[in-house]
Amino acid sequence: MNAPNGNSCSYNSSWDHVVTFTSAQNIGKTTHQPLHLDAGSSAANPIVFTATQSGYGLTSSSTLNIAETADGYLNIQSGTYSFGYFILGCASGTTGVLTMDGGILKTTGNYSRIGSGGGLGILTVKTGAVFDNSQAPGNGINMTIGQSSGSSGTLNVEGGEVTVKGYIALNYNAGSKTSTVTVTDGGILAINRMYMNNPGEGGSVTVDGGTLKACGSNASYFNAFLPADNGLNVYIGANGATIDTDEHDIVIGASFQDKSGDAGVVRFTGGGLITLSGNLSFTGGMTNVAGTVLSFTAASKAALVTHPIVVEIPSVGAADGKTVFEINDGNGTFTQSEVDAMVVTGINASRYRLALADNGAKVVIADTLAGEYVWNDGASGAGWCAGGKWSKNGVASDWYDSTAAVFANAGDEATVDAAVTAGSVTFRTNATVLAGGGTLAAGLFVVSNGVSATINAPTAGVLKKTGPGTLTLGASRTVQTEITEGTLVMSGAGTTIPGDCILLGTEVGKTAIMKFKNGATLASIPWNLSIGHDTGGSVGGGVTVEMYKECGDWKVPNRFTVGWNDGDACKCNRSVKCRGECCGARPKASLRAP
Repeated sequence: MNAPNGNSCSYNSSWDHVVTFTSAQNIGKTTHQPLHLDAGSSAANPIVFTATQSGYGLTSSSTLNIAETADGYLNIQSGTYSFGYFILGCASGTTGVLTMDGGILKTTGNYSRIGSGGGLGILTVKTGAVFDNSQAPGNGINMTIGQSSGSSGTLNVEGGEVTVKGYIALNYNAGSKTSTVTVTDGGILAINRMYMNNPGEGGSVTVDGGTLKACGSNASYFNAFLPADNGLNVYIGANGATIDTDEHDIVIGASFQDKSGDAGVVRFTGGGLITLSGNLSFTGGMTNVAGTVLSFTAASKAALVTHPIVVEIPSVGAADGKTVFEINDGNGTFTQSEVDAMVVTGINASRYRLALADNGAKVVIADTLAGEYVWNDGASGAGWCAGGKWSKNGVASDWYDSTAAVFANAGDEATVDAAVTAGSVTFRTNATVLAGGGTLAAGLFVVSNGVSATINAPTAGVLKKTGPGTLTLGASRTVQTEITEGTLVMSGAGTTIPGDCILLGTEVGKTAIMKFKNGATLASIPWNLSIGHDTGGSVGGGVTVEMYKECGDWKVPNRFTVGWNDGDACKCNRSVKCRGECCGARPKASLRAP
């Protein structure tokens, strides 16, 4: 189809109903004559636009009018079409229908109208098709559904994508009849705002397996969707709905209701802040993707707790410490029972938990395997595994194995009341871990400078002591013990440690000290005691080690190695001191083979 520049083009039923574009066509570019489509006798016999290649189609700065003087039906199957403005169902008594089975239709002006001048307009955008009402600069690119008195309009997004950079207004002028929007079958309706301007004969929005997406932040995204505001209702179908902020902050005053008593789940995602102030009377439940914050008023929160609530983890590490729900008007709080009823799903969901924060004004999510668990029960001596004795990101928490335990308050005392496995245990202040029938296993124990910590509970597994402070163990060990820095004290009658399990001084530039006190002994077994053992593989000086015993002679294994380095020959340029301490009449002890 080629039209001379400056001439309007009209199709009627005497023309071939299939128009195939074999190149990019332009019409009306200078005189802005409209393209009138008052033909296609019915939905079963429409005018059809197709294109032989992607990008072929029609470009015009004029208006595409469908059904201006008579009914008009247009089906776009493929190609790209651009118009300045778009009006569907243009005159009283006419019906204009545009069905997009494919292709792209763009408007470069600042409005599109579905149902205008007393006509009925129906726009249906199916899977693979795109209606793009966002080409003009700025945000004043709007769509009205039911534009004027006597007009009605319907927008069906059935798997396709519709973008309106500005607002969608339903029943725009007084006397408009009905306006309907449906988003189904994976369709996406992207808008900056949607509202109902006049009550007319009613209007509705139904989402059943589709997505409403934000084009920008807006405090009035759905501000007029309450039934009290001109009677517009939002219905959630059995396949649910997705609200995608696309990282924007929006306010929804919508009344979400069940469609025919069969609502699905509403899923909130996009990473922004969504303030919900409407009546959430639908029953299908809510899912919030971690990273998105749902903010409630006291009224909307009251409805929230009647729904099944799910928090979805999109990826590992994406949610730790994030707020997922909050009360925004200071007139309510969440309760622990409400939080306990919420469910976490998604990637590695078992490692995440929900907890109250800010005195119940927020619900936060924590990755139980990331970050630190700080003992929050002072010198109580309570059980390590007792509920709520730790803090994670400032929120009271239970203990989770394989995480990092921290004692940060002077005089802290905890009792190992079960078999506990920690990723690490750090003492930032003087603290005591008491025996209580359990064992404590941790690959790494860190004691800060100037700190003296005591563990009387049995320790299991390989133990590595680091940090310049002092750690005292009050129970025997049977497996490898490594001291890279600071002091490790074995204390108490009957407390032993096998010589083959000791690596003393394993990091260049650090001083490592080991002491045996109050009757503790170094067991004599035929293996290897390594002092000045540099596991880093470097050869040379810089490792300083000292071993102390209160009284008596040392009895050491058959092989006593000083300066051992991954099988290399003995290196004697390391400072090694083996001497007695507090021996009374015997000021010095000696190392000797049995």
